[in-house]
This record gives sequence, C-alpha cells and structure tokens, in this order.
Amino acid sequence: MELDKFRMRKSSSDSLLWTLTPSGTFTVRSFRRELEHRSGHTISIDVNPLLWTGVVPPKVDLFLLDIGQSKGTGREPGAKVDWGLIGSQMCPFCMQTVETIDNLFLRCNWTWVLWSNCFNWWGIETCMTEKMRSWMDGWMFLCPAASSGRVWKVAFHAICWTIWETRNAVVFNHGEVDSIKAVEMVRWRVACWFKNCGPGSTLSLAIMMMDLKIGCRDVIKKNRLVKSSWRPPREGEIKFNVDGSSRGNPGLSGIGRILRNCVGDIICMFTSFIGCGTSTAAEVAAILKACQCCESVQCPTYVNVIIESNSKSAVSWVNGVGVGNIQFLESLLEIKDVLHRLNPRVSVRYATRNGNAIADFLAKQGDATSLKQDAWL
Repeated sequence: MELDKFRMRKSSSDSLLWTLTPSGTFTVRSFRRELEHRSGHTISIDVNPLLWTGVVPPKVDLFLLDIGQSKGTGREPGAKVDWGLIGSQMCPFCMQTVETIDNLFLRCNWTWVLWSNCFNWWGIETCMTEKMRSWMDGWMFLCPAASSGRVWKVAFHAICWTIWETRNAVVFNHGEVDSIKAVEMVRWRVACWFKNCGPGSTLSLAIMMMDLKIGCRDVIKKNRLVKSSWRPPREGEIKFNVDGSSRGNPGLSGIGRILRNCVGDIICMFTSFIGCGTSTAAEVAAILKACQCCESVQCPTYVNVIIESNSKSAVSWVNGVGVGNIQFLESLLEIKDVLHRLNPRVSVRYATRNGNAIADFLAKQGDATSLKQDAWL
C-alpha cells in the first residue's frame, strides 16, 4: 500500500496545509479560483458596494447585510430575517404606522430627521424611496463627490445603526426618543468609525465631528495638512493658533482658534460667526477672543501661552507697532490690557498661513455655518 511508504515523525507535530496557496494558508480567493477552474465558468457575486467597507465594526456590516436581505418587514411569514420586532406593532418612534423594516428605517417622520441632517451636512437635497432595499442600492449615487465615497458609506451605516439602537432602547428599556441626541450620535459614529476602523485621518476626532466633510478631504489633501509648517511650543508652553475669515471682504465673517500643547495634543477648539465685516476686523477679533480665553478658568495658568496669527498687521498693532484703523481701537486696547495683566505669561506672534491651516479652516467654518462651537478637550 502507498501508506506503507510514509513514516510518522515524533520530532514534528501535525499541521493543516492549504495546498492551493504557496503559504499553505486558506484564502477565499484561492477557494473561489479552484471552484471556477473545476466548474469551467466564472462565479459572479452580487455584493452591494455599501457592504464590507472595512471602516465600520463587523457586526454593523452584518446588520446591513440583514437589511439588504429582508423583504421589508420582520413580521410577515417568509421573511428572510427574524428582526425580533416584538411588543406593540406600531412604530416606537411615531406610534402612527405599523413597525416594518421600511417604515422603521426610512418612512417614519422621526427617522427621516436623521437622514435629512446627514444630507444637510453635505448640502444635498433628495427625496425618499418606498423600499429600504432601493434606498441602499441608490445611496452611492447620492454621494456628493468621488473623494467622499468612503465617509459616505460610513454615514449610511451610522444612521441605520443609530436608528436600530434607539428603537431597542425605546422598546426594551423604555428610553426616550431624543432627536438631538440621535443626530449627535450619528455624527460621533461617522467620525469615530472613519478615523479608527479604516486608513484613518490625520485630524483629531473633535475636529472631524465639527465638519464631517473634512474627513474625506483630509485623505485627498493629506500632504497639505501633514506637511504644515506648524511648530509645537516648547515644554512648559501652550500655543493658540487663531484666524479670521470674511466671505467677500467685507461680508459674513467668522473666527477660529485651536490651542495645543508641546506634543501637539488639542486642548481647546473654537469656531464662531461674528457678523459682517472685513477680514482684518475678523483677525483682530480672533486675537481678542484668544486673549479673553487666557483669562478664563479653563485655561492652564502654570504655563506660558503663545498666540499666533497670520495677520502681520494685527500682530504689529497688538505689539505696539502702528495704530491701525480707528474702528479696531477699542478691541486693540482691550487686547493690550489683557496682555499687560498677564505679562509676561502671554505673547502674540506672527505665523505663516501654512502654519495656521487648522485655525484658518475653523474660521471659515464660522462664516459658512453662522454657528458658535466651543470645545475644551
């Protein structure tokens, strides 16, 4: 017999080898190629581009797969997926329609608020479809830009998962239907999943949450952000980068600031709409806001603070070179008063535009959104 030619070796242990790959490790690709070779025809697999993105938790990908396989309701006989829709047959959000997959994830008025907020973040207008499966199939056609594809996929997963978790909290734990909390949870999940589960982003989670579009923009324009000439302060110092922006000059204006320590960790971020004015007025207002922040209780008092602005005129006026425009006199005097009280702990310096890139972005968010956002981390 052929087996008589083989002898067991006590010095080596048994192991499994996959002979279809050089490494001996099983792969789905090698298995599929072997099946195609033996059958003589190509095996086609229809997979929705939303699935298996690699940037969301696997359980969420499986959840979306279940939605795609569902006939639209988890109640009628023959449904492919047992959704466990128990208790009242009415939608737990609006209590006006029967709880089906299509109503729960798409047609309920409360649910549509989440989808509408997502569209507003990207400036998109659209209308809903009747079926969730059709909504999934057409989602990528609504993508605002080719560079946004990855974060756009994540947004779909985040909305569906937030709807499902909120539904379970209401049904099983008698939770409240809080639209504001749900919208913020979607925003957090998109930023967190995009940053941690995929190739990631060079920006902090807090900045990405301020504007989710920056996530995909960061991937495309990575060199612009990573190769910034921003230099961290020395040990025992923290640094404010501030900037002002005006759309039209004069026009709608905003200011932004970011505070970081000697290792580049973000301590504080700020973006705010300040009305109409010139870009120079916005630059002065940004420096004033940073000075006021230095006197707040949140700002560390055991380190020196450097305030950097890319406006040469504003920096020179603050440091006593020239008098500036008379309309800035009140703000400049207030800045000098703060610097005098905090001298020598706080100083104002000039920074290049390239070294002020994130502050510039925050300022432009202020004039574009007409909102105020302040976050101490």
